[in-house]
Amino acid sequence: MDAGGNHAHCLVPGAAGQFSRGTGKHSGPARDRAPCSRAAAAPMLASAGDGPAPHTSEEHAMTAQASPVTVPARAPSTRNKIGLVLAALFGLGDLSSPFTPVGADDGQAGPPMPVLVADAVLGVVTLVAVVFAWRSASRVAARIVAGTRILSALTALPAFFVSGVPAPVVALVAVTVVLTIVCVVLVLAPPRERTA
Repeated sequence: MDAGGNHAHCLVPGAAGQFSRGTGKHSGPARDRAPCSRAAAAPMLASAGDGPAPHTSEEHAMTAQASPVTVPARAPSTRNKIGLVLAALFGLGDLSSPFTPVGADDGQAGPPMPVLVADAVLGVVTLVAVVFAWRSASRVAARIVAGTRILSALTALPAFFVSGVPAPVVALVAVTVVLTIVCVVLVLAPPRERTA
């Protein structure tokens, strides 16, 4: 109802496609005129807007819940596991080296005790890192395993240059160095990915 007490009419398309007001002249028939309130006319005005209605935060939340993101999880591959087993065996050997020094019984040359103690420490670090790398495929743990194995192999290299080292010990050191290289390559191989 307007200020003069007359009923307000909605704008409806006439027969010729033109909009007309009920209180004035119109181009369509009389049935095109319909009284309406402002609440009824609001949806018509809103639908005549230039753009789509803005998305609410609830709609964004529902969209995010409808499309979950799959996070790939890592697991040690077969090559990683073989390398970790070799590293664990080397770590156990280094851990026992201070208690069984080479050449201590027959007076032959062998690694000095500080080197054997350092190897034992490297063995402990290797074993701890192997556990973490096996359970979580941690690349940091894999690098620690590889680093400790390389350092342990380096402490054995003087056997090739020091005179008086028994031939079996030199052969054992050579095999250890070769297996250490294989171990490092396997441990640092990319792990496989699995869907969490």
